[in-house]
Amino acid sequence: MAGLLGRKLGMTQVFDPEDGHVERVTVIEAGPCYVTGIRRAERDGYDAIQVGFGETTAKRLNRPKLGFPVPIRHWLRAGELLDWAYATVAASQAGHLVDLDAVRRMLDEHRNGVTDHSRRLWTVLIFMLWHAIFIEHSVTPAISEPHYPVQL
Repeated sequence: MAGLLGRKLGMTQVFDPEDGHVERVTVIEAGPCYVTGIRRAERDGYDAIQVGFGETTAKRLNRPKLGFPVPIRHWLRAGELLDWAYATVAASQAGHLVDLDAVRRMLDEHRNGVTDHSRRLWTVLIFMLWHAIFIEHSVTPAISEPHYPVQL
C-alpha cells in the first residue's frame, strides 16, 4: 500500500509557461514519519505498522487513557451477565422484531467460543431491554429519575 502522510499547508496554483495552463495544487508538508506501533500476526492476527507524523507535546504522551474497554466479550461467556442474557431472551416479547432463536444460537456460539458475537449480542440485548422497559412495561428500571426524557 502506497501513501503519503503529511499536513496540508494550503492551496496555490502552478503556471505552465509553454501552453499557458494554470493548475490548482495543494501544498503539503510531508515527512519524516516515525513508526509508532508494530502489529504482528502472532499476537494481533495481522501484520502492520502504525506511523506518525509531526511532533507532539509531553502532556499528550504522558496523559492517562480516557476510559477503559468494558470486557463484555468475557462477561457474556459465563457468570451473571450470561444468565441475565438468557433470561432476557426467554422473557422477551420482541419476537416479532428479533429472531429469538437466532439470538439464543448466538449466545450458545459465543459462550462455547465458536464465534465472538459480543457486539451483536450486546446491541440486541440492550434493544430487548429497551423494549421491555418502554413497550412491554415488564421491567422497571431502578433509577432515581421519576420521569423519562422521552414519552412513548
